[in-house]
Amino acid sequence: MKKILLAVALISFIAVGCGVKNATTFPPPEDPQAVLDTAWSRYDSLDFATAKAKFEKVIRMDNTIPEAHLGLAWSEVALNRPDLAQSAFSFAMILSGGSMAQPVFHEIILPSDTDRYWFEIDTVAGTVDTFTVVELQHRPVIGVSSASINYVNQTLREITDSTITIAAQIINDSVAGPHIKDTLVVNYFIFKNVADSDSVQVNLFAHIGTAVAAASNTEGKYLMTAIAYANAAVKHGVPSGFVHYPYIDETGTRLVLAESYFWSGLMANCVRELKIIDPNWTFNGDPYDPDNYWIILNKLNEEIGSN
Repeated sequence: MKKILLAVALISFIAVGCGVKNATTFPPPEDPQAVLDTAWSRYDSLDFATAKAKFEKVIRMDNTIPEAHLGLAWSEVALNRPDLAQSAFSFAMILSGGSMAQPVFHEIILPSDTDRYWFEIDTVAGTVDTFTVVELQHRPVIGVSSASINYVNQTLREITDSTITIAAQIINDSVAGPHIKDTLVVNYFIFKNVADSDSVQVNLFAHIGTAVAAASNTEGKYLMTAIAYANAAVKHGVPSGFVHYPYIDETGTRLVLAESYFWSGLMANCVRELKIIDPNWTFNGDPYDPDNYWIILNKLNEEIGSN
């Protein structure tokens, strides 16, 4: 009898001690969209460091969401890290249709049938400045990385949809008349529309963000990038406003353009943008006259301050 009781006790002990354990329960996986919403909420609350961390978390969960890269980029802009912002904007663009600023290369043997020349005479200094306007093959032109003759960079005077104006030494001979006798190499950007998609607004705001980040570089070495990407957004058509950054609209984008043109020395382009922003501005002087420098800069600052 004792043996039976001991056996029952042993079986009971084994049953209790070695029974099937309850399965461990894990919380359900987080929804990337919910984390993305939280990230934008922190961004809108100006808590950019937390927003950045949340956007990075979304990317770790699913790195194919373009809006997460866009939010990360704008957070980097707010945290004054423009180089990191440009990298994140690039990913947002790639995932939302690609870049609308297509780089191209053009080698022009001068003189050509389409280039033309003009002169500026400074009667006080007794000097003559010479310029040439060269038509480019690929269009519409939205920015110029470089223009060089014999590996020497040329000073850009103005950019249009189809031409560039450079300050260059012109020679004169009895056969060809006044001309540049050399090869001009131009690296520039043209506008290439991307197919509209559900992510087209992300794509546009990534272009504008790239322009903002490039323009904010303290060394000014990315101003032409700013010009190309802001122009691309304007060419496509800027939406009425970015809900998380309401100052980014067509006027704001054109101000980025105008400021980048000004600090690049493209004063005629700067004046053109300012007149689009304020059609009532009656400036009719020479944009390159040193006496007009402060007039243009003051107008630029006035528009930046009021928009």
